[in-house]
Amino acid sequence: MSAAAPLRPDARVRHSGARPPSRPSLAPGARVGGRFVVGAPLGAGGMGVVYAAEDPVIGREVALKLLHVEDERAAERFLREARAASRLSSRHAVAVHDFGRDPVHGVFIVMERLEGETLADRLLRRGRLPVGEAARIGADIAEALAEAHRSQVVHRDLKPENVFLSPPPGPGAREGVKVLDFGIARILEAGEEAAPGTTEGGRILGTPLYISPEAARGAPVGPAADLYALGVLLFEAVSGAPPFVDEAPVALCAMHLKARPPRLRERAPEAPEALDALVARLLAKDPAARGDAPGVAAALRALESAAETAGAASAGPASERAVPTVALPVRPRRRWPARAGLAALAALAFGLGAWALATDDEMGVEGRAEQGRAREAIHAASSAPPAERVDRARLREASEGRSEPRAPGPTRGPTAQPSSDRRADSPAPARERPLPGPATVRIEVRTVPAGAALSWDGERVESPFEVPRDEAPHRLVARARGGRRAAREVVADRDRSLTLRLRRARRRPRERLPAELRSW
Repeated sequence: MSAAAPLRPDARVRHSGARPPSRPSLAPGARVGGRFVVGAPLGAGGMGVVYAAEDPVIGREVALKLLHVEDERAAERFLREARAASRLSSRHAVAVHDFGRDPVHGVFIVMERLEGETLADRLLRRGRLPVGEAARIGADIAEALAEAHRSQVVHRDLKPENVFLSPPPGPGAREGVKVLDFGIARILEAGEEAAPGTTEGGRILGTPLYISPEAARGAPVGPAADLYALGVLLFEAVSGAPPFVDEAPVALCAMHLKARPPRLRERAPEAPEALDALVARLLAKDPAARGDAPGVAAALRALESAAETAGAASAGPASERAVPTVALPVRPRRRWPARAGLAALAALAFGLGAWALATDDEMGVEGRAEQGRAREAIHAASSAPPAERVDRARLREASEGRSEPRAPGPTRGPTAQPSSDRRADSPAPARERPLPGPATVRIEVRTVPAGAALSWDGERVESPFEVPRDEAPHRLVARARGGRRAAREVVADRDRSLTLRLRRARRRPRERLPAELRSW
């Protein structure tokens, strides 16, 4: 704890009831908690500002988050987040160095700074992952959850945006995997087996693509809810899309509650049967059937080892393999945050990870219409094959996607990439001798949202299109209205069917900042 006005873990921040104005930005050189020297602001969210900072006592660079709105509920959530994160000592959880309340600047939290990318960024860049890589990342996540569950902490919002991947620290080392964002984590009290699945106002906590059935219906959630989210995450990492997709949050919740999840091998036939069975168990509607985090971690380690032995981890770049043509709809901005631009905030991005499902009184006409769509989604999920169901889910976004696109400025990737990723994404060099077979290949591209404008090496094309057959890397770019963009390097050595999921381009910060803070 900081020496300045230490804050007990169970303390509450009180105020007069009126919502005060936001605090002004701190000037470089200001001290918080009597110890941390503030540098340039790195970003801001709805309730807090993140600064580069230094701990001069030990000479360590840190990230400092300051709550700038003295709202009691927001402050309590902020402190709950800090308390939950500080209880975790796993190498797969972001370290919280300090938290407290400064008499001048208010509530703050100090955590480690990271370099790298989120799992969401990697999936956007590569489409899907080899089995060995997905099993390794999943095992690390399961180990982090096991440690959290032993500490009576339930995450409640596990998703690719909340998994951070750091480059290997040296030759022969493995990349780091850390679980982030305990913004809606809940500490289970003594004798408690599950935490409420809703806020005091009756709002459901979680992100619809990854929400467990029990959380979707507002029931208490326990460690099994985190395992369900891990099952969805593994399904997406290996197959290229989550098991359930729909543009309406209510419909997604309904599908998690009622619809039978597809088997992983239906979407990714190359997945081993053991992984297919494990994911099916994690996606069970009954929380008791999902097992526990240590058992899941052990099973994934075995799969990782088997994949390495069989050479599956190096079977070919994911970016060069055909990605299943399962369209993942863009999340409507009015209902829940888009995945675009959501990067890690070292277990501190409260308000960005949570999703609220309105009660009947808040729904209005539009909400009741979504209830009708939810009933239709359950029927579709139960009776239609996956690709057909997803096609219907894309209809509402199609008209927007067909509009004339607006090209954003160029974007760059993460500041630091694992060397293994660079090898995996580097296409084979072009051969000088002619390739046997047809002189041209057919490239078919599906975009999410549908109807995006395509270019191939800077030339405008429409899907499907044919190009000369070679083994040189080519640049495929998709752009859609509203600044959405996706790009991929593709080798035209054979016919390909690709799916590109468009994201909004991030604005360039004025200063270089850690990858885990770029979305703030």
